[in-house]
Amino acid sequence: MEADTPTPHSSRPTSTAKDSAPFSRLQFTESVCGVTTEFLLTTYSNYLFFIVTQTGKLGTLFKASCERNVEGEATYSATAVLGKRDPEMEVYARAIVEVTSEVSAKPLLLALALNETSPAIFREVLAVVKRRIV
Repeated sequence: MEADTPTPHSSRPTSTAKDSAPFSRLQFTESVCGVTTEFLLTTYSNYLFFIVTQTGKLGTLFKASCERNVEGEATYSATAVLGKRDPEMEVYARAIVEVTSEVSAKPLLLALALNETSPAIFREVLAVVKRRIV
């Protein structure tokens, strides 16, 4: 992945439309707890595909979504479909889909490859995602 390459789609989204993401591709690199972390978010017709990697690999692939009941209350779910099945990483995937669901109602395919799964690292990853996407 390229590091902070300016493209028409690399700026912060400006729309809050729920039926489609306000960008087709968002790519950037940030330091997370001193580790270079690459982020790539791509919109497809039926999914958002999001890669968060500190290893240059895809890591574990999750399918995550937000379902709303008739009262509008949200329930977030995440399931590992490829790779390591780790309950802590599934919590991380649910937290990320909670953020992405603010800009798009599409389900999420998330590739997550972190050097460590510490809460401190994930809090920083989540802060970056919120700052850049919402």
